[in-house]
Parts: sequence; C-alpha cells; structure tokens
Amino acid sequence: MRTKHMIVHALLISLVAATYPAIGQAQSGGADYTAALPSVEKIRTQLQGTDPIDTTARQVAVLTYLPTYIERIVNARNYGGPYTPAETKLYREYSLAALQMTQDFTKSHSPAEVKTFQQLEGKYEIMNALSWIKQLQGQQAADTYRGAEHSLAQSYQQHEEKLQQQMKQDAGGGRSSIAGDPVLDPTGMFARAEANRVNDPVLRRCLELGDSLEACEGVGVVGTMTSILVPWAEKPDPNAAPPVAGVVLVGGYQGRSGAVSIDFGTNLSRAPVAVLENCGTLVSNIFDGRDYVVRKSASAVQLVIANEPQPIVVALQPDGSLSGPGSVLVKGRIVTGSTTTTKTVMVDGAPAGPQGYDCNGPCSTSTSTPTYGPKVERCTIGPMNFVRPKPVETPKTGIGFLDAVTRGEPAATGFRMTGRYMSDSGLTLEFENTAVIMDCGKAHAKAPYQVDNTPEGFVVRVQNAGGAFALGVGSDNGLRGSGSTMVSGKLVTAIRGDNVSFTQHTESCRVGAFAAKSERNTMRASNGGGRAE
Repeated sequence: MRTKHMIVHALLISLVAATYPAIGQAQSGGADYTAALPSVEKIRTQLQGTDPIDTTARQVAVLTYLPTYIERIVNARNYGGPYTPAETKLYREYSLAALQMTQDFTKSHSPAEVKTFQQLEGKYEIMNALSWIKQLQGQQAADTYRGAEHSLAQSYQQHEEKLQQQMKQDAGGGRSSIAGDPVLDPTGMFARAEANRVNDPVLRRCLELGDSLEACEGVGVVGTMTSILVPWAEKPDPNAAPPVAGVVLVGGYQGRSGAVSIDFGTNLSRAPVAVLENCGTLVSNIFDGRDYVVRKSASAVQLVIANEPQPIVVALQPDGSLSGPGSVLVKGRIVTGSTTTTKTVMVDGAPAGPQGYDCNGPCSTSTSTPTYGPKVERCTIGPMNFVRPKPVETPKTGIGFLDAVTRGEPAATGFRMTGRYMSDSGLTLEFENTAVIMDCGKAHAKAPYQVDNTPEGFVVRVQNAGGAFALGVGSDNGLRGSGSTMVSGKLVTAIRGDNVSFTQHTESCRVGAFAAKSERNTMRASNGGGRAE
C-alpha cells in the first residue's frame, strides 16, 4: 500500500506529465545544453550507492531534482517563459522515471525498507543531488547552469534593492514622481526632466545590465564632476574601441627574497599591464605598468613584457607559477628630486596672513612633487608563485551615489579576457574582468565566463543562461564558435522617481567567428624562440 508521500508524489508527476507537453511546443532557441545532461540510463548505470536501497534512493533523488534544475535555467532565461521541446522531453523523462522507480520499489519491498528509502531519498535530494548532477553532466550543461545561477542571484539582488528603495521612499527618504501632476508640475518641467532620464541611452543601458538607479546616475554625476575639475580632459566615447583585446593574466606573483615580483592588472585606461616590483631603485606603481603580449604554443604559455634593451619573457609552469629569465637589464625610472609648489592666499595683492586675515585654514601651503629620470637596473626575475589577493573593503563615504558607484566585486584572477569582439551575425561580446556583456539585436545581458588553457589553445566558455557556448581563441586573436545562443535581457519602459519599470526581451543570435575591435591585440603566435615577436 502506498504511503501519503508516494500518493502526493505520483499526483505531482502526473500533473507535470499532462501539462508540459503543451508548454514544450514553444519555439526552441539557443544552444541545446540538454544534450549535455545525463540520460536516465546513465544515472541508473553510473550512480551507485552502498547497497540496493541506497542506490535507488540516490538515483530517484537525482531524477527528482533534475526537473528543478531545468526549471531554474528556464526561469533565469525568461521567468515563467516557455520550455523548449528538448527541455520538456527531458523534464518528462526524469519525472516519469522517478515515479516508476518509486512505484516499483514500493511494490517489491517491505514497509520498513520503504521507510528507509524515503528517508534516504529525501536527505539526498536536499543535500547531495545537485553535486551528483554536476559529476554526471557535460560541460555545456554545467556552464548554462552556472549562468542561470548568476542571473537568478542578480535578479534577487535587484529585488532586494527595490524593496529597500521602496522602504526608503515610504519613510520619506526617496524620490517620488510628481511629473505630470497638474498641481505640482503645472508647466510640465518635471515631466520633461523625467522623459530625458528615460531617453538617456547611457542611463538606460546601465540599468538594463543590472546596476541600480543610484549607481547608474552616480556614473553620470562623477563624469560631470570630472569634466568640471579637469576641463581639458576628453570626454570618453562609449563607442570607441577598447585599447586592447585578447587573453590577459590577472594576479600577483611573488618572487623569492631579493628577486622581482610581478603584478598583472590594468591601468587607468583599463589596459592590461605588468608592474615589476623590487627591481633595484626603480619606481613601481600603476603608472610604471608595462604592456605585454601572450604567446602560446600547445600547452606552453609565455608572457612577453615590454622592456629595454630586451623584452622580458616569463613562462607559465604546470603548477601555475611563473618562471623568469634570471638576471636581466630592466629600464625604468627613479626619483631624482622633487619640485615644491607654494600656494598663498592673497588679499588686495598682498599675502593674507601677515595682514591678519583668517584664511579658514593655513594662509600658505606647500606641496612637493617628485621628479623622475630614466635608469637601467640589473634585476633578478626568477621563480614566482601566485599570491591570493586579500579582500579589499571600499570605505563608505555616506554619499549614496558615490558609494553605489564604488561598490564592486573582487577581481577574478588567472587567465581572463578583455576588449570587444564583433561577429557578422550581429552578436557582440564585450569582456570585463568578471563577466562578458552580450549584445544580440536589442537584447543585452551579462554572463560569467571562464578561460581554459588547453593544449589546443585558449578556450573561452561563456556561461550564458540562454545557452552556454565555447569559443576557441585563434593565433590571430579572433574567436570562433558554433551553434546559436539566446540573450535574455530587459528593456527600461519607465522611470518614475526611484522606481524603474522593465520589460523582458529575448533574441537569438548565431555563434560564429568574432573579430577583435581594438587598437592592440594581446595574442601572438609562438615562433618557438625566446625573443619577442
């Protein structure tokens, strides 16, 4: 006789089996990650326990969890949206297999054994099923699920920020829209200002890519302040090609005592640079960062760092450390002196201090600026081990927009991508340190990615919830993939006060060949020697 748990379980599975064939008729799009999910047969063959009861409990737990796994990917792609035929097919296969195995076990075992099975299955479904799925699935399914997790976490964070903003507004601390109000906005001034916000393409894109209204408006405020304080600085062109595109290395590598350490990061222009530290008396800061190129041949990777009289070549070792050339001449700069600048408050053409004026602080201040000169040092660049970065807490200023702008996630280390890539299909990829921005038609979204160093070359795995895809990095710095992917984003429909409204927007693009759009590429084909190209 079946227990209450089994009856409820059977009813739920029957409802799923009856419902999802209709949903599955939705148009299929995106890379088919379901081909990389384990089949029912693979689960029954490869997932084994300590005894027959334990084995069945593990297999049913995984088969029961897999529909939820698929559902999370669907909701990340388009919440409440349609399943593809492939997703519907697997959803039903998993659900019906779990039901059939449960029924067969219940009929053929004693009540005590059924109780043991139920306890194990419930525990495994909560504690172990997801990890077992990750062991059984292929790479594309793993990357798609990783993208789904990222998308759902971002949606949750945005939901929490919206709740906080609503609470702030209810308490009188937020902006409520008076635009178009016949009493409060009789001339339509606020309505026009609000329309300008909605039509600002930079603000819209920032919001549509997941940042808060406070952070997105803060970027504009910081830009305005910069133009006022530094009027001679050129205004950044959002359509300008990034300075560099290609594979880069991010992270610090510590040399032995007395030897050089190297920090691979980015400069103020977001271009990748290598900063040499502990090289004699040479200055080492971000302004002394050096360009470098990545040279790869099979599994071997070399980083060729700009230097005079000869480039510095460091090699990546199998354990993740770097190995340098030993004793080399390094050209850099040293501090040769300083220049003192004095500022004096003047009143009627004479210093204010001697006249007895209160200057609201010092009436005369002096600043010293170092002066530099070139120098060549002989330094030792030997073995260097990776140093895990320490977490950095950004100090809070209490200024809302400034704190929102400076809030960021820690940098991802290891091999990363940088720059913008465009394909003839219309799909554009712009790589940041922790994510890649995908543009497909009007749809745009962020997704995490991974760079693998394989014997065949670098492979970029874009972990998109709408269909993960892999791209090989060619010696010409181009990217090449296949198939298609769906980009699921959102478009701003209205901004009223602190409230932003969106509509879901999804488009499908073919994944093919991508060309780098940049001033300089990081990749070089190896010529087998130790000299720079």
